[in-house]
Amino acid sequence: MNEKQPSVREDMVRSIGVAFAYSAMMFIGILVYMVVYLLVKAGIQGDFSVDQATSDTMETGWPYLIACALSFLLLTYLHRKRPIVWRRAEAPQMTGKGFGQLLAVFMMGQLLFTGLANVGEIIANALGYTILPEVEMASAGSPSWSMFLYASFVGPILEEIAFRGTILPYLTKHGQLFAITISAFFFGLMHLNIIQSPFAFLIGLVLGYVSLTYGLFWAVVLHIINNFVFGDILFQLLSPFSPAVQDGVNNLISFVFFLAGAWVLYRNREAIKAYLKTYRTTPATYRQALVYWPFLLYTGLALWQMIASLQPL
Repeated sequence: MNEKQPSVREDMVRSIGVAFAYSAMMFIGILVYMVVYLLVKAGIQGDFSVDQATSDTMETGWPYLIACALSFLLLTYLHRKRPIVWRRAEAPQMTGKGFGQLLAVFMMGQLLFTGLANVGEIIANALGYTILPEVEMASAGSPSWSMFLYASFVGPILEEIAFRGTILPYLTKHGQLFAITISAFFFGLMHLNIIQSPFAFLIGLVLGYVSLTYGLFWAVVLHIINNFVFGDILFQLLSPFSPAVQDGVNNLISFVFFLAGAWVLYRNREAIKAYLKTYRTTPATYRQALVYWPFLLYTGLALWQMIASLQPL
């Protein structure tokens, strides 16, 4: 007897559950670290400063590594009957040229992030707020080795397992484009940053395509390159120079990648049109998924958190 396939709304609830649980693990990791930190400080030094604990927690990656360990246990349980597809047997061979083209399209998001940051700051200033702290948080390098380990390697791996390795397969049966778009949307919301979230959504589209076409392994590789090479390594290489030089080099790299990515998209425009036509999803599926109270509630709470974190001028 055939097992009944879950409806799109049932799969949306499962996806929201994974996205929410992953975010919740981050808060739990921070809470656990702060409690242990305060107890140790109070026991050894007699110091019980919550403000200092909060400040120190922002400088270390240990809370997030704890959260990743908890997330790994959860994701391992979810995949006990459905192994993660690291490489697809039917996938085309990944060549150096193909990977370079994917990287160029993937890195187009960097210039878009800069543009969003500039436009967003103008709009925020007009409303009496600033988004500069959010921009700095999204683009800063790692202040400690533990944060470097989390941001460059552990975080990207766990995020890919959660969003492209778990949520994406939940939704694929309702259409590949639908699955790529919705999983990327959840990936963007997870960052809870009014500027970083749109950027994460855009690169999530590329990561979703890569995962469905080649396997999760290559999505992880792209994600690590973004965080490790163009995040921490580039940040450290440019740190001896003035902010003007840093901005100039970053903007030049972003501009070159954007042009290269745009050329790749233009050269492959017919193949892209064919892909969109082949894997498109009916509007009714989107309506059932998006006009649904769990999705609206989850999205509303995430947007509220982003807006509430804005600082007045």
